[in-house]
Amino acid sequence: MSAVVAPAGRKHTVADFAALGEGPPFAELIDGNLVMAPSPFRSHRRVIFEIAYQIRNHLETHPAGEC
Repeated sequence: MSAVVAPAGRKHTVADFAALGEGPPFAELIDGNLVMAPSPFRSHRRVIFEIAYQIRNHLETHPAGEC
């Protein structure tokens, strides 16, 4: 990711944000400030994997599209 630094006394613009490109790392532009998104906690990742596992199991026994 390229560093985008706003000159002193100026907030970041949409153009500054666009210059970052797609992440990771991921950032948001909030009121002219670039805010870096934190990495998810391990517990969050475990929950996401469990949800995906449960959905996949359900779709294997109840076909409703591609799995």
